[in-house]
Amino acid sequence: MHTKKKNKAKKWFVIAGIIIAGIVVFTIFFNGKGLYFTFGMSSSTALKAGGESTSVMAARVLIADEKTKLLDVADDKLLPSTVNGETVDEFVKNNVKSRLSRVATLNSMAKKKGVVLSHVQKEEVDNAASIYLQGLTDEQKNNLQVSRDKLTTMFTQFKIAEEMKNYLLSDDSIEVSTDEARVISVLYIVNDSEEEINKALKELKEGKPFYDVAANYNSDEAYTAELRRGDMQEEFENAAYALKSGEVSDVVSCDGKFYIIKCSSDNEQSKTDANKEYLLEKKRNEAFEEVFLPYENDTYIEINNSQWEKINVENITVTSVLFDDIYRQYID
Repeated sequence: MHTKKKNKAKKWFVIAGIIIAGIVVFTIFFNGKGLYFTFGMSSSTALKAGGESTSVMAARVLIADEKTKLLDVADDKLLPSTVNGETVDEFVKNNVKSRLSRVATLNSMAKKKGVVLSHVQKEEVDNAASIYLQGLTDEQKNNLQVSRDKLTTMFTQFKIAEEMKNYLLSDDSIEVSTDEARVISVLYIVNDSEEEINKALKELKEGKPFYDVAANYNSDEAYTAELRRGDMQEEFENAAYALKSGEVSDVVSCDGKFYIIKCSSDNEQSKTDANKEYLLEKKRNEAFEEVFLPYENDTYIEINNSQWEKINVENITVTSVLFDDIYRQYID
């Protein structure tokens, strides 16, 4: 079926999407400005942004998270040699650098804006640090170089970063309509010949079951689809979304082919709800980037290169408890 969906990415490109995902769900990349490498920082400091520092422990904790995720989705339970054209070591560390850089930059901004945590939030942070620590073995604690104080600081920095994002978006009215988020399910018949598709339509109007007609005329192996706005070519999408459950379209010409579409469900409610949350977060991220990027571009970022060079992803432990999971469960 011809749509404007991109071809499926290879497995490790999917994993790349997983590894980039952050606790605070906004995109995290270096902006290409104000980035400096230095060997003059404390051995416990991974980087600084706008004067705010993050610890080597935080870097090791996030690397452990990402390594654990990579191994969880690998069929052979082995790390790939490369991801997205980089060695796995470079890829993981570069993404963690980017993530910590943004968290530190947001903390720098929060200090200037007076954004702080409430008493309740501080208790949540303290509790999360305890739970994460309890989930590690002594060997894992030694490998990650964790301490209770540094963990509390790390959780605090990530929560302040989230609060700063919310502060920047507090005046924005961002909405997603139910129709914009609506997910539908369809059956379809597709053929290269207009003559053949018209024969199929005639048989449907005569009362033949859709599945039987599809079996006789469909030139595509697949004949079902779950649609979100923007998934398909405009002509197909407009025809599909105009249908109610059980209705069948006339012939639709699209991308040199001819279709007949039957709507099996005009609203997959649970999937629509999930898509609405996704689209809302996407819009929030876009609005956030527009406001925050100018500040980030002017922020002086220092990377403690000597400490990063000492970290080898292969030697970082895997854990049964993840920082991201603890954050989402007890703080987010």
